Amino acid sequence: MEGTNHSAKGKNVMTQFSPRSTVALAATLGALSHAASIDTWEPLKSGTAIPSAVRQSPTSADHVWLGYSNGDVYFSTNGKLATPAWSRLDSAADGHGGTVNAAPGLAVKSIAPLWSYDSYSAIVVFAGTQQGGKVWRVDHNRGGLAWTDLTSKIPYGEVLNVSLNTRAGILYLATTAGMVYSFDNGQTFTTVRPQNDPFQPPTESPVSAVDVNPVIDQAVVGTANGEVWLSFNPKFTSSPAWTRISTFNRGQNLPSQTVTSVAIDSRDASAKSFHVTYGGRISQAVWTTRTGGQFWSAVHNPNIPVYGGGFGTVVSDIGVAPAPGASTLYAMTEYGPFRSDDNGTTWFSTARWSGRNLAVEYYTDSKSDPVQDIRPMIRIRNLGTTDASIAGARLRYKFTPNGTEPLVATVYNTSWPWNSSVALSGTSGSETTAEYLVSGTQKIAAGATGAEIQSSIHKANWSASLIQSDDFSFQADAYNWNSNPKLNPWIELWLNGTKVWGANAK
Repeated sequence: MEGTNHSAKGKNVMTQFSPRSTVALAATLGALSHAASIDTWEPLKSGTAIPSAVRQSPTSADHVWLGYSNGDVYFSTNGKLATPAWSRLDSAADGHGGTVNAAPGLAVKSIAPLWSYDSYSAIVVFAGTQQGGKVWRVDHNRGGLAWTDLTSKIPYGEVLNVSLNTRAGILYLATTAGMVYSFDNGQTFTTVRPQNDPFQPPTESPVSAVDVNPVIDQAVVGTANGEVWLSFNPKFTSSPAWTRISTFNRGQNLPSQTVTSVAIDSRDASAKSFHVTYGGRISQAVWTTRTGGQFWSAVHNPNIPVYGGGFGTVVSDIGVAPAPGASTLYAMTEYGPFRSDDNGTTWFSTARWSGRNLAVEYYTDSKSDPVQDIRPMIRIRNLGTTDASIAGARLRYKFTPNGTEPLVATVYNTSWPWNSSVALSGTSGSETTAEYLVSGTQKIAAGATGAEIQSSIHKANWSASLIQSDDFSFQADAYNWNSNPKLNPWIELWLNGTKVWGANAK
């Protein structure tokens, strides 16, 4: 069944494409800075929608596609600038005086830019229920803008991710039922594995995801059994040299699940930074390396919050913002999209300009057991780019009472500039909560931290009978200010009746 081109009336928000430009790659090594505000890079500045997929064209580093959680799709021909010019393609001018609004309006799961000499084209996967992910092709050229629904052509499975082998023109669709391929940019699909795939590493497992560095001739390839391979100069040889990078330090291996996406971090001029996601309900579904695969670290669970508790978020795609100084990752999960501004340490499900990008930081100098008093030091950091009001904020630190002797909690730092108080609840059970209340009209500036809450929790008789090692919110490794994990252990942050930090935070 052929796909259908749709034209429907919609709001014209098309902007003119800017001239193509060549921008020198920013040398961004180690910890990436925030030299350029990411808010000037992302096109959407209102509402609650956040990016859910981003991809650079493998043939041009300046061509960037960006999908949003509400279905918006944007394209830029100078996306490496700190302030690119964006064209919205899900609802835009069709080139004939009308508008089109044919995209399904669902969260964008994955984007694969296609190579074409006369148009800007891509395969876009949306979250949906019709045969799993909905697969569409978008084409923008001098003849206008067209969206073609390819979903009915997918033979089976829910589509998790789409990627493109630019050298051979092979589309890879990682689905929940296996791999699907297209050799004609989405006109037809097949489950027959390509026999002469130049990106096939020396393995019997099918290729499931590919990313090509648009700055240098480099490919990172993932397979259906979880292998990750690296190759340089694959464009210029029929037999490229491959290095397996999924077996790493101390003989450990990355998960043996299907690699659903690969994202090369082109901001790293050393060409050694990659991100990989895995399908299936596993606790560590996103991995990153900044050493070319010698060392890997998991950046997914428990950092990405899971609504409803527990682990097992299926991550379909991860993308990297290519703008200089914009250290942002985007992850699309079965619970919705998430973004991180610190390379995977802290994740948010809210728009950066929402005023809800608040993280809890914590340390304590009281480590040994047993102790006379628990001394949690707590502060709030604003990771957004607008001032955040925390008037009425409530911070909840949970611990075990260790006996029936009455407990006393006191906020004792005299330099505390905000009005604050602490109250205890549940003192007779197995878990006690110390709740710190911030009152007044307090704000934290963008990128800043609030003042410290310093407190002491002790028995009324000051007996050394408190055991911290089994306390719910206690972090034994917090020797200095740490970003308190959103999942166990955690310190809850409530704002206007909504939990914005801690398990199941919104």
